[in-house]
Amino acid sequence: MSGATARNDSSGSVIKGAGLAVRKTPVRKPHVFAIKQGAVSGSVKVSTVSAKTSLSGLAVGSTVMFRYRTVTKAGVSDWVAPVSFFVN
Repeated sequence: MSGATARNDSSGSVIKGAGLAVRKTPVRKPHVFAIKQGAVSGSVKVSTVSAKTSLSGLAVGSTVMFRYRTVTKAGVSDWVAPVSFFVN
């Protein structure tokens, strides 16, 4: 065995006492989904961790709903909950 993952404070000492290495739980980056006003009226910038795009021609003063889903080698995820954005 190359190591074990600690689940709470006391388990770390038990694992070390058995002569095993304790691995830290990896911290994953949160999915970033950002929507910002664009440079001109009726445009927005949408970005995620690995994708960015600009949309124009949106009705000024309207609320637009945005959502995304991830696509990986394992398949396609469910859509995230929609995020509303007021277009200036």
